[in-house]
Amino acid sequence: MKWRSKKVGGDSSGVDVDPNLTCPIILNQTLNATLNATLYQPAQGWGTLLDPSIILGIVQAVTALALAYLTYKLWKSTNAYSKQVEIQTNIMNDNTKLSYKNLDFLKHQANIDAKTRKYNLLREEMETLVAPLYVAYRSTQAGNHQNWGLFIPIGANARWENDLENIVQFWDKIRMNMHRSRSEEFRKSISKYLLENDNYFLYGKKSPLQHFSDARFKLLRAIMERYPELKKELDIAENEISSAETELSTLTSRM
Repeated sequence: MKWRSKKVGGDSSGVDVDPNLTCPIILNQTLNATLNATLYQPAQGWGTLLDPSIILGIVQAVTALALAYLTYKLWKSTNAYSKQVEIQTNIMNDNTKLSYKNLDFLKHQANIDAKTRKYNLLREEMETLVAPLYVAYRSTQAGNHQNWGLFIPIGANARWENDLENIVQFWDKIRMNMHRSRSEEFRKSISKYLLENDNYFLYGKKSPLQHFSDARFKLLRAIMERYPELKKELDIAENEISSAETELSTLTSRM
């Protein structure tokens, strides 16, 4: 059955409806309400973005990124500091090693200096005290009596009066250098001889000639013992200096 649409309402806002419908006005109102509800409904996207769980997730993500960046910067700074500390530590270790080497060098040098001082003292004793006495006495043993007057009381025999000045000078030098001897026994033998010489001649034979003779015998024996002994000490001291200098040279080459 055919039907023709009919305007409902007296104005242009009306709609075509089936004439058989009994409630065209209600249908029109319902349709308008549906359209209005659809057109004026808030956008669903913004509502979703404003959801608390999403906002929390975004904040956590941003925080994680910030922490990661800060961690990287901290690691980079720490790594650079560690390298600097390592460099400084290596420098300090090198300086420490150098200090130990320098200290070792100074110890070796001090050892050489000490041995050299000892050698010089021995040499001075030999040159100024023991050797002159030894040469004088050995020359008399070899049949050369030129120096025999050194070992008899001054003025005891007119034969040596011409050499009196030389004899006095000789023993003055011995008196002046006798302290250089490292041997106490040798120093005592010289002192005893000089004392008995003075007692016999300078003080009018204050003591008997036998005392002088005994003192002279002991002195001559001390001279013959001290000379080879001192010569051996000099050789040992010289070898010690040579060895110490070799050690120092080896140490220096390794520095």
